[in-house]
Amino acid sequence: MSVIRILPEEVSNRIAAGEVVERPASVVKELAENALDAGAGRIAIQIQRGGRSLIRVIDNGCGMDAEDAQLCLEAHATSKLKTADDISQIATMGFRGEAIPSIASVSRFALQTRTVSNDVGVELSVAGGVLEDLVDCGCAPGTSVTVRNLFYNVPARQKFLRAIRTEETHIEALVVMLALSHPDVAFQLTFDGRVIIDVHKNTDLATRVHLLLGRDLSDVLLPVDFQELAVRVHGFVARPGLTRSSRKEQRTFVNGRPVEARAIYAGIRDAYHTLVTKGRYPPVVLFVELPPEQVDINVHPAKREVRFFNDRIVTQTVCTGVQRSLRALVTTPDFLPGPAVQAPQAATSSPPEAAPAAAGALGVSPPGPTAPQPRAPVTVPLPRIPSPAPHQPDLPRPPASSRSATALPVGPQPGSAASGELKALTTVGRLGRSLVLAEGKDGLVVLDVRAAHERIVFERMLEGLGEAQAPSQGLLIPLTIDLTPADSRTLGRNMQELERLGFAIEEISGNSFLVSAVPTLFPNENLHGMLREILDELAEESAKRKRGDERRVARIACRAAAGARGDFSDEEVQVLMADLLKTQMPYTCPAGRPTMISISNRELERRFGRQL
Repeated sequence: MSVIRILPEEVSNRIAAGEVVERPASVVKELAENALDAGAGRIAIQIQRGGRSLIRVIDNGCGMDAEDAQLCLEAHATSKLKTADDISQIATMGFRGEAIPSIASVSRFALQTRTVSNDVGVELSVAGGVLEDLVDCGCAPGTSVTVRNLFYNVPARQKFLRAIRTEETHIEALVVMLALSHPDVAFQLTFDGRVIIDVHKNTDLATRVHLLLGRDLSDVLLPVDFQELAVRVHGFVARPGLTRSSRKEQRTFVNGRPVEARAIYAGIRDAYHTLVTKGRYPPVVLFVELPPEQVDINVHPAKREVRFFNDRIVTQTVCTGVQRSLRALVTTPDFLPGPAVQAPQAATSSPPEAAPAAAGALGVSPPGPTAPQPRAPVTVPLPRIPSPAPHQPDLPRPPASSRSATALPVGPQPGSAASGELKALTTVGRLGRSLVLAEGKDGLVVLDVRAAHERIVFERMLEGLGEAQAPSQGLLIPLTIDLTPADSRTLGRNMQELERLGFAIEEISGNSFLVSAVPTLFPNENLHGMLREILDELAEESAKRKRGDERRVARIACRAAAGARGDFSDEEVQVLMADLLKTQMPYTCPAGRPTMISISNRELERRFGRQL
């Protein structure tokens, strides 16, 4: 007797449901995507007890007639594909035709739908994948799907559901992603009757980002819009200094679909290279658009991941687009040597070609209608550039009943900045050996002279890499260093690069070397120890690691600054500030740490109990 048998339809549907329906958020995703594909202009999502008791998605899309309503319960029944070739041209959110039967097989499922051309609609009820009732009904054009008692017939899956708040968080994050990618569609999300998200249709992306992610974050985002060949990248990225400990706030989309894509993450990482510390991730809202045939969306059961025909082009386009926006920050000095720092302004949605406006004062915004919970103070780089674009009115604040602005836990956030002209900076004191305190019109500014020095040395060395001969200074007495065999091999592998930086090193014999010149900006103190540290750093690097030259230069710059004398005179600080403003990115050191921070007057007053 054969031991292989065909599974009953009920069992196969439950197996398929396990791939498609992981948790309540998966149900919301599939139903909301169906609504978007149906041309809905408004989608209402109602949740009870985190989706355990009820999930209802109501849309005003095209609806279905009675025949299509029954067909949608069949596995792999879809209106979005006709031939195998259509798979490579997919432009809809869904296409497999397995979501509805999978959901219906593990819940008590009800569907009401009507087309505009029909006077009456149709209502069907399903329990555990079995059709129980099919009747005519009166309903508005569109579709309403109700899912009750999810996993009621699969106890093993039901017990793996998390706490109600956890499931709500997943649903909320999903709806935020869908609402960001479809600003032409109105979304409403309620939890147990409480309105969580309520955004109107036909809003521009900047407004929707503000409403969904909050003003604190939207004020420090920079616009991106760049196209290379057939690949376009647009959206918003965080200014340097604002980072998170995970990628959950790196919201990326491909052809309007929320996805996770390594090629996009790689482009973001490359663009922020030397601007953020290792293990930190800047928030972004980035959209990548390219011809459908150049991306494969059929590589993941839940369609969360995609595969590009050419990863390199996508990574390069994302990197270039983001870099252009970041570099636009420094096309004009933020503060002048001796005294002038630019005042922070509210964010605008100016074109990416213009130097974008971005908030800069750091600290905490006092609680308001959209931020009912107190937040801890934070620090991110201060300077910003005024935008030449016409004045844009402040974006409207979300209604008090909506938690859209604080819906997702985004961690510490910068305080709002007031707009204004260039503000003078007055040095008021020193803190320790490397911090300079300065007073501006909007608050206190703290400059880390060591970090600033690292950035200056780093970028001047980068300039030297592009020259035939980097500037160097000869040593009055050449330095002899004796290395271990391992260090000698490391030096030999990197000799050419070190010479390009301005070192003059020659082998005497065996493992002994003579250093006769070092880069101009290098301090003369403890050269022997500094060179050993450089070799240790180089030895740890993989020879195949990308951007090896820049990483080596960054480490060398950091070691150089660390070996410099700790005390800077007031005159040297002024020169340092002037040199810092000539760099491409004065806000961070090569390792991504901020060179300066600011605490607003408002935050200081709040801390002393003068402002509630």
